[in-house]
Amino acid sequence: MMDEVMKLAHEPMFSNFTWGELFPMEILMGDGKGAALLLDNRIPWILMALRNNFGPVTINTWHNGGQFSYRGYRPWNVKVGKPFSQHKFGRGIDFDVKGMTAEEVREAIKKDQKFWLEKGITRIEDKVSWNHLDLAMVKTPFMEPQKQIVFFGA
Repeated sequence: MMDEVMKLAHEPMFSNFTWGELFPMEILMGDGKGAALLLDNRIPWILMALRNNFGPVTINTWHNGGQFSYRGYRPWNVKVGKPFSQHKFGRGIDFDVKGMTAEEVREAIKKDQKFWLEKGITRIEDKVSWNHLDLAMVKTPFMEPQKQIVFFGA
């Protein structure tokens, strides 16, 4: 079983992102490729845009012997993060961009908010050493579209 999970973890899910980058081992062991249903369908497009605009993006690393397992989809029983984290709804991603600080990434996104809003990003966590973005509902005046990304503190 473990060999099958590790094989799937390294298999491309879409573009150049693997299953292991987006899901922890226990989800792939239980759901296999059915795990795709747990992820908001805007996340792959956002991740591809991040890599196209900024270069190599790191999410989970467990499948390559690294320490990160819960930076993509996060199971409900995991105590990492907040109880109702957007990760647990398949709408949150933590990531690093090779060669850029988290603040540099946030500043680049701030400069082109219209582009990133159109992709679906509604919120970005500010003042942390990693990047967090999510697609949470943001309260706006009745029937008005969101005009800018919300930058929030931890």
